[in-house]
Amino acid sequence: MAPHRVLPIDELLEPLLRALESQRAVVVEAPPGAGKTPRVPRALLESRFGAARDVWVTEPRRLAARLAAGYVASELGTELGGRVGYSVRFEERVSAATRLRFVTEGILLRRLLGKDAGRPLGVVVLDEFHERHVTTDLNLMLLKQRLERDPELRLVVMSATLDARAVAAYLGDCPRLRCEGRLHPLTIQHEAAPDDRALHLRVTSAVKQLVREPGQGDVLVFLPGAFEIGQTEASLASFAAEHDTSLLPLHGEMPLDAQAKAIAPSRRRKIVLATNVAESSVTVEGVTAVVDSGLARIAEHSPWTGRQSLEVRPIARASAIQRAGRAGRTQAGRVLRLYSEANFLARPEQEKPEVQRLDLAEPLLTLYGAGLQPHQQSWLDAPSEAVIESAELLLERLGLVSERALTSLGRRALSLPLSPRLARVVLEGQRLGIGDEICLAAALLAERDIRTQASARSDLAMLGCDCDVDQLIQLYRLAADERFGANALRRLGLHPGRVASVRQSYQQIARELRASRVEAPSDGRVEGDERRALSLALLAGFPDRVARRRQAGGRELILASGHVAQLGEESVVQSANLLIAVEAEDRLHVAAALPRGAKQAPRHGIRVRLAAPLTAEWLLDHAAQGITAKEELRWDAGKERVSVTSQLCWGAVVLEQSERAAVPSEASAALLERAALANQANLFAKNDDLEPLMARCALLAGQLVGSGLERIAGLGTRGLLEQACRHATSLAELRALNWRESFLALLTPSERALLDREAPEWVQLGRGRRVRVSYAAGQAPWIASRLQDFFGMERGPTVCSGRVALTLHLLAPNQRAVQVTSDLGGFWERHYPAVRKELRRRYPRHAWPEDGRSPPERQPA
Repeated sequence: MAPHRVLPIDELLEPLLRALESQRAVVVEAPPGAGKTPRVPRALLESRFGAARDVWVTEPRRLAARLAAGYVASELGTELGGRVGYSVRFEERVSAATRLRFVTEGILLRRLLGKDAGRPLGVVVLDEFHERHVTTDLNLMLLKQRLERDPELRLVVMSATLDARAVAAYLGDCPRLRCEGRLHPLTIQHEAAPDDRALHLRVTSAVKQLVREPGQGDVLVFLPGAFEIGQTEASLASFAAEHDTSLLPLHGEMPLDAQAKAIAPSRRRKIVLATNVAESSVTVEGVTAVVDSGLARIAEHSPWTGRQSLEVRPIARASAIQRAGRAGRTQAGRVLRLYSEANFLARPEQEKPEVQRLDLAEPLLTLYGAGLQPHQQSWLDAPSEAVIESAELLLERLGLVSERALTSLGRRALSLPLSPRLARVVLEGQRLGIGDEICLAAALLAERDIRTQASARSDLAMLGCDCDVDQLIQLYRLAADERFGANALRRLGLHPGRVASVRQSYQQIARELRASRVEAPSDGRVEGDERRALSLALLAGFPDRVARRRQAGGRELILASGHVAQLGEESVVQSANLLIAVEAEDRLHVAAALPRGAKQAPRHGIRVRLAAPLTAEWLLDHAAQGITAKEELRWDAGKERVSVTSQLCWGAVVLEQSERAAVPSEASAALLERAALANQANLFAKNDDLEPLMARCALLAGQLVGSGLERIAGLGTRGLLEQACRHATSLAELRALNWRESFLALLTPSERALLDREAPEWVQLGRGRRVRVSYAAGQAPWIASRLQDFFGMERGPTVCSGRVALTLHLLAPNQRAVQVTSDLGGFWERHYPAVRKELRRRYPRHAWPEDGRSPPERQPA
């Protein structure tokens, strides 16, 4: 048995056990290095709580669970897998004798949902609770409910940077225990002035400074991810060799054994380049100095994949404190933060919990599987109703939930270790007869891309693929044919660690699918066309990702959502106009993730990384329920007509389109009228007799109230045009109209007879001559004729039953007016004598009687 070294947490162990005698739950606060991860579980194991029931401890990462189990087993002097063991994804060391088990959060969730039977749980410890993964919150919610049903169960929530009051209140105001710890003094130095260099160069300078200072402790460097670690490792390689220092990476993509080696004690001084995998739970032995980049890849919701995406973001203050604490565990420590103190103080205290920033489709499916309604649950930090509704809509579209209840398909999806989207892909692939291939495809999509950045296009073209997912499948199979040898993976441009993860995931998915014991229906198979079956299976999980090229051969896509995206240059989908955007990324990067002063324009837009080809025929044959038929009226400027565009659509993506001339309707009339108004001058140019006709109607309607003409009196050309557009769909039809006859057609026969009688187009003068009456809107009607035509008439003609006297244009023989009047009798008396004198002088051959009311003695020449 290893010697029992005294740790700060030891002072809390007795109070904790006493509290658990009377309380169902306890919250423990302890700073980094206090020893809570190994000592609290051991104390629980050796108490009465671990005598008859199991003690389970959750860790946020696989490596932490393995190391914690190994440490406790070593302290107890037992073999790992005996009394103390661990269970993580793809691996476990347990036996019938195991009573204390360190697990990842997903393993506990499966146990709480009843998927893995075992001995009853006595105590559950949620370690490093502050990381607040979605699974963490689900476990807390389910444990809270189980505490109410199981009087023997106990819960301990532990963290170094936890809002203990909120958690304790959530658990019914349970006790809080705090350990102050005994960290050695820390000297924290912030960046004094902006440094515009690349991150790996800034880190290199900081590491060199620490290594050259007196002291023999190891240096722990926190970087955002494996890519930045690789850059920094290359930059420090020669320096580390010169100073006889081990340069060790530490990140989640490494095999667990390699991760364990990076944190194990070493005789040589170490420089450990780590992601936030070393931020909590994991103790890197010998560290006395920390370099903190202040950045991490933070999980964010990706609407494009069924899993989270990782974006580089500044860490919260709590994480920065956690990182700094790694330097003061064995002696006084040094911390170099590559950001200013003002920047540190401006950061949020805690990172937002994942439940408030990630997609909740998978958690909701889990709750439905447990017979729980998400809307009725008590969350520690409740997600918004909009987020829950969005997740439910997706589950309903996938066919996994209906009317807020799990479907049979949803129950099968829950049995697979996949996101809802990918589980649906697998189930559809099995139905279509490509079960093995679709399990591999799902594994490739669930894990990180197996290709390295150096993956050659020539290798991809060699495969003859036109589907990015099929390309990944073929690359994996080529590697399998070579028994996953290092040289083969290098030649194919594949990442060994990611290939290993896919291999394990593939085996697990296939095993779970076989365990479901559900045979694929024979009527669903797509015989002889695996390419079609693969695309249709992907469609089942990504129905909202159908896209169409804006132009044939182009890379700009119109998505079913209506958004625009770019197909990545690396995609092998070269010819298909219709495709599925299986995986994409939003290329808007936050400037805060860049070094201060760095000049890099933000990149906007959606970039599709992985796609699969589709055809409209496949959709019509196999997924017609997702297709909607649309008809749209539009103005065709080229053909000068209203046309009907018929479309078969998948969301905003048009699958098929045809066009035909529209038939008259209210909607088509509105479009035609809008175009006709712009051409109104041309339409009425040859209809000079229309306006006089309309003026006749207006005059008569105004003089004879009740004539019935009021309804069309104010129609005007605009109104007439509106009437005509109800029976036409093109400008050609309007141009062919006789507008006068169109207007007259609006009158009844009796109204037309009334118009001809009361507002005639012609009148007859006293000597028998017929003269056209001129009508114009807003003016009195008038006639023009030679003065001699009016001889013998005492009064001028009238219209509208004598109510309106016509204005008379009295013309000389040269057709010029000598007088304009509407009072012919007054003209004879007052003006005619003078006019007669002048006309006799100018036109002596004409007869000009002294009294115009008398007929002349002879006809004028």
